[in-house]
Amino acid sequence: MSCNFARFSRQAAINMYKQSCTNLLELSSAKVTEWLAGFDSVITDCDGVLWIYGQALEGSVDVMNQLKGMGKSIYFCTNNSTKTRSELLKKGVELGFHIKENGIISTAHATAAYLKRRNFSKRVFVIGSEGITKELDAVGIQHTEVGPEPMKGSLAEFMAQHLKLDTDIGAVVVGFDEHFSFPKMMKAASYLNDPECLFVATLRMSVSPCPI
Repeated sequence: MSCNFARFSRQAAINMYKQSCTNLLELSSAKVTEWLAGFDSVITDCDGVLWIYGQALEGSVDVMNQLKGMGKSIYFCTNNSTKTRSELLKKGVELGFHIKENGIISTAHATAAYLKRRNFSKRVFVIGSEGITKELDAVGIQHTEVGPEPMKGSLAEFMAQHLKLDTDIGAVVVGFDEHFSFPKMMKAASYLNDPECLFVATLRMSVSPCPI
């Protein structure tokens, strides 16, 4: 029974995926109108979808603004945790998108909101960028600073003289960090050795598909 159900679920997911792609260029005007009437909201990624290298991709501004003008709810959703929602809003508006801050979903903001809802009261060890720390600041959650933390001397020397752990750390938050280092990884692993320490990752990707 369970094997048949799993097989059915996989096939249903495959069929749904295949049916979810519609080539509008192959449809008549009436069918395009019908298609547009079939949804109320649009959720779109940002990097590599709406913009890249700080420039809007051709047609993205016109399409998103036209959909918004038709009454669709538009949501920009990104796992890029290097910027706050307000910074993403500023970028989008400067590129010409008609968006508001409540129409932006970012993992940095979601992380801060998640910890706030949990009534988190300890400090956060952050491996990431200022987008995360600024969002934590906005909800009053204390955290470690971000930036370079290079290895000082040998591993033995680092562990004996420089590995200082904060007893008030209650969560490890990880995002894109251009200054990622062995000391940061060792500290994170040490904190997470405590089963009560939360682990929050702002994205699951092991590589960056495009410039941050």
